[in-house]
Amino acid sequence: MAVKIKIDGYSCKYCKRCVTVYNSGYIKMKDIKDFNEKLYNQIPNDFVYTRTKNSWYKEFVAHNILFKMGLFKSHTLDLDISEDEQLHRLVAYNIIYFFYSIYEKLTK
Repeated sequence: MAVKIKIDGYSCKYCKRCVTVYNSGYIKMKDIKDFNEKLYNQIPNDFVYTRTKNSWYKEFVAHNILFKMGLFKSHTLDLDISEDEQLHRLVAYNIIYFFYSIYEKLTK
């Protein structure tokens, strides 16, 4: 059974093993941290996710960077945070996030 909610006007769906945010590619980079916090805090009580809020955030940032660069647009427009994400994708999210965090520090 899926639970559907809206956060800041974006449709979100919680399933037992996955969370989906539709059109998440349009969320501004500066708003992702706050949105992710709201998303993580809205987890239905009977759903158990093992990935951390920080892991969700890194995937969110990576998806939006790829979307804004025009890469894999059909796959990065919506965010699917899966509990059983493949290891190579988790590594890629961490690498992209690492370079994003350096960029953020240099541009402040």
